[in-house]
Amino acid sequence: FEPVGMKTAVYDMPQPIIPRRVAGYSQSPNGYVNAEYVGMTQPYAAGSLAATVYDLAAWDNALYSEKLLKQETLALAYESVTLNDGSLFHYGFGWGFHAYEGHRLISHSGGIHGFATHAIRELTTQTFVVVLTNNDSKSPELLALKLMAEALGKPLRAPEPIPVANEILQSYIGLFKINEALSRKIFYETGNLFSQLGEQPPIELIPVAEHRFVMVNNILAKLQFVLDENGRIVAIEQYYHDHLANRAEKVTA
Repeated sequence: FEPVGMKTAVYDMPQPIIPRRVAGYSQSPNGYVNAEYVGMTQPYAAGSLAATVYDLAAWDNALYSEKLLKQETLALAYESVTLNDGSLFHYGFGWGFHAYEGHRLISHSGGIHGFATHAIRELTTQTFVVVLTNNDSKSPELLALKLMAEALGKPLRAPEPIPVANEILQSYIGLFKINEALSRKIFYETGNLFSQLGEQPPIELIPVAEHRFVMVNNILAKLQFVLDENGRIVAIEQYYHDHLANRAEKVTA
């Protein structure tokens, strides 16, 4: 921490008294509760560090120098990898990346009991956004992207919903299998279409194009219904930042 000026960053062991350390919370059906305990000897660097946004700003600045890594080494962290099936995976050594309005954004999220984080870097303008929250119930990724978009002068705008007849919405209903352990249920209720992934809470879907929807709580997540040559729905593809995240095949009766 010292070489890059992270003055208040620490390893978050429970015994020391750490000034301004905050507690973590989770959301339950009855409101917010204290997060479940996890010993900080377990997650190590994957979740045991405590820091402020000022510490992380110092860390970001250091990445433009060679205090931590040589630039040619760091560049490897920002390269896509080719999987065994030949497809390209947009994730390097600890960083994901995607395009936004002509800018290449490099990002990573984090989470542990009671806490959720998201950081985004834009290398050309050296813009850095980080959101830290002591609530693990909702990812701060969308907020971080909105802040980055504002900083770049290109505000993030929600796609305009399009009208879709109820009978067409109901034609999307079905069970879609991602893998042996996980399925996505699409159902219709009170004039709206919903998606439920496994045992997670249902999320309303907003139609934005033919056979394409975004999730009401995260416009970065898109669902595209796939049709066969006869016009029958056979699968759903989920895209995140316009990259294919998963495909679920429709389960036939």
